[in-house]
Amino acid sequence: MKKKTICLIMTIILAAAVITACGKNKNDTDVINGADASEAADTENSAATDGEAKDIASESTETEADENNGTQAGYIGEALTFSSPGSYTLSFAGYDEDENPIGEFEAKIDVELSETTDGVDAGMKKVVGIFHMDISENGGPMFDYWLSAFDYYTGTSFETASVQNVLSADETLTELGTMEIEINGETVTVSMIIKEENNYPDMVETVEVYCPADYDGTVFEIGQLTPEEYNELIAVDFSTGNYIVDELPNYSEKKLLFRYQ
Repeated sequence: MKKKTICLIMTIILAAAVITACGKNKNDTDVINGADASEAADTENSAATDGEAKDIASESTETEADENNGTQAGYIGEALTFSSPGSYTLSFAGYDEDENPIGEFEAKIDVELSETTDGVDAGMKKVVGIFHMDISENGGPMFDYWLSAFDYYTGTSFETASVQNVLSADETLTELGTMEIEINGETVTVSMIIKEENNYPDMVETVEVYCPADYDGTVFEIGQLTPEEYNELIAVDFSTGNYIVDELPNYSEKKLLFRYQ
């Protein structure tokens, strides 16, 4: 897990996040090459230009983080509130060059959702969440936030699948990690990978979830990660098994949830 460095990087980097989109060093080490990752996983096609992709257009009106629409029954009997794709403002944590917290700042987020069956194995699909972020209000060289996905029916975090992603010596993706989730007596296999474009002050995080074609349980989550939550979260070993999202130290109602349907 690394804090994001907001240096003036004009090249695109694709990041396979160990603990999804939250960072902690100035030098990103968990990077993969986009073309190589695509070839190795045999899954990489652009959902934005795919003829078979089902796109949900982002709404043009800006919506504050607490203005969500739609409530559905969700995991462990709770009600989950989902937001529509569109524009939002969230609070992220800023840090100085010595990784000391310097307070919160407002980040502007634009969210797009889509899914496609192109370029994936038969019987599978790829659900995509694209998060465009304007972080120009940050007063320091680093910042932090939480971005991930989980299962709607059980609340199981997809982080376990993310940490199973295997990188080669040159940090290209050689194997897409998987995890199994039991839903109503049936086993569902899921993979997740996150890609990052850093063109400060604009960043784009793309979350790709690979799952069975008839699975409709992908929920994307994005929101604040406080310094205290970060310190607790790095102690969680997702490689040891599955976690329910409300068991994690950064569980909060401050996050926005998005579900593709």
